[in-house]
Amino acid sequence: SGEVVGLAGLVGAGKTEITKAILGISKFESGQIRIKGEGTAIKNPIEAYQKGIAIIPEDRKLEGLCLLSSVEDNISLAPKYRKTISKLGVIQKKPLRRDVERSIEQLSIKVSGLRQRARRLSGGNQQKLVLAKALLTKPEILILDEPTRGIDVGAKGIIYELIRNLRDEGMCVIFCSSDVEEISLVCDRALILRDNKIVAELQA
Repeated sequence: SGEVVGLAGLVGAGKTEITKAILGISKFESGQIRIKGEGTAIKNPIEAYQKGIAIIPEDRKLEGLCLLSSVEDNISLAPKYRKTISKLGVIQKKPLRRDVERSIEQLSIKVSGLRQRARRLSGGNQQKLVLAKALLTKPEILILDEPTRGIDVGAKGIIYELIRNLRDEGMCVIFCSSDVEEISLVCDRALILRDNKIVAELQA
């Protein structure tokens, strides 16, 4: 907790494979997952979210968003969050709208309205939607896989600042990137990957 750990390496080095193994999407041949010192088994992403893990996937359009749905629906999409604002299985609109508006303000997401479709947003604002959705689940561990790929400099700065703030609040952040400069800028230490193996550990 309170640390940004980078997973660095060229495309194909194994960063995404590690994140999918942590989430229970892929099986791993050896090793174990320990959270707060205790070994745990994660069978699927739902269990990962229940254990306090959230992810910003590498492909936001394919894995992170419902492009034809609205800004409001995308931000509030995670089942773990929806349970917190539901009574007898019915989502309470007032707290949902309050949380969505707060997320938009916090991440400076530029939208024309809450019902605007996600596909009409810029790449940077789409990525912020994915971030907002993950943060509403109140994760203790946040995994970001190439979170700034294909977005503008301004949006990158906002994401970098958010990551530092989350770290300072005590969150554990795992930051995956093939951009070495980005890793050195954002992370407290970095694990260097090659051919699906950690080959070095570097301090900031």
